[in-house]
Amino acid sequence: MYGLSPDIDLTFLRGMELAKVCVSPVQVQFHFRQLGTTNSDTGISAEIGYTHRHNGEEDEWSFERHMPISASCSVLLLIGAFVVGVKGESDGTLEIEFSNGDSLTFLDETTMYEAYHIWHGNDPLIVV
Repeated sequence: MYGLSPDIDLTFLRGMELAKVCVSPVQVQFHFRQLGTTNSDTGISAEIGYTHRHNGEEDEWSFERHMPISASCSVLLLIGAFVVGVKGESDGTLEIEFSNGDSLTFLDETTMYEAYHIWHGNDPLIVV
């Protein structure tokens, strides 16, 4: 809906571990934490959808397609993996690469709804 700022700095995600994934019928939340901590004050909440790449295959989850909650199960493979790369584009595309070789891609595909949110500690919420 809003895209990402061309000068966005998402490097704070590098080195973080995906600690948990929360699933509901209308969103999937990814909670990250720094190594050695127990709290996860950083995360991404996907409201529209995402693509998970694992072993050369893609699994998609999309709220708009009324997919069952079980369609999001492939991302459970990412729990315990660390972020090794993050790239954001002004069109709203966000790609996160993990230590196990998998990746997540979030797209800003609609002008009607917010696609995803990023939060990090006390920093302002990033809405895309």
